Amino acid sequence: MAKLVFTNVRAFLSGTDFTGVSNKFGFETKYEDKDTTNYGSGGVHERIAGLVDTQVAGAGFWEAGTIANVDDELATNKTTIEPFTIAPTGTAFGAVTYLSQILWLDRKLFGSVGDVAPWELSAGGSWPMVRGAVANSPGTPITVTGNGSGVQLGAVAAGQRLYATLHVLSISGTGGPTLTVKIQSGTTSGFPAPVDQLTFSAATTVSGQILRTTGSAITDTWYRAAFTVAGSSPSFLATIGFGIA
Repeated sequence: MAKLVFTNVRAFLSGTDFTGVSNKFGFETKYEDKDTTNYGSGGVHERIAGLVDTQVAGAGFWEAGTIANVDDELATNKTTIEPFTIAPTGTAFGAVTYLSQILWLDRKLFGSVGDVAPWELSAGGSWPMVRGAVANSPGTPITVTGNGSGVQLGAVAAGQRLYATLHVLSISGTGGPTLTVKIQSGTTSGFPAPVDQLTFSAATTVSGQILRTTGSAITDTWYRAAFTVAGSSPSFLATIGFGIA
């Protein structure tokens, strides 16, 4: 990939798309420095990594009065650990994405007369920040039961986990439209015998979820999202990301 100027970063928190109201997002991951220097170290420091900590920061322009906006997010989910996904080059299928669950710790709203109303937020991670891929683009409506395309993430080693986020950004239709999403694995891109690895709760409202496997090894190397849609003329806009850590 060539060098990048940030112009199309997509950021999602629960059911809120922050893309059109943010101009800054980033995260920092740090490991504790644990000194293990001993008499056999030859006069040189030795160390191992301790606990990992992730910090997320964002800023942008305040809005209210619509579904899943910045003000609703900040007012409703003050102490809730929520799924977070950020795609630095956009949300085309297969694009690089990072995902975790985070807790907002600091919020700053508003400014001086004449300013465009701002917001600033910082958050702490509650799971690892996982590098992965976009499994479903929010620009393509999900209207029927079916399967997404596959991404070759690789095998999950023992002690690793498969992580996935689901951000449902809009819902339309009648008769109680419902979207159920599974993450499946397969041995090849054709998924001859797909295995359900993660199943999200059925989504009936604008919302977000994050799941991970138990830590058992998965020898399959291909992964995809599978959709079950119910209701009359249902249509969902949703972004899905997955990765291994």
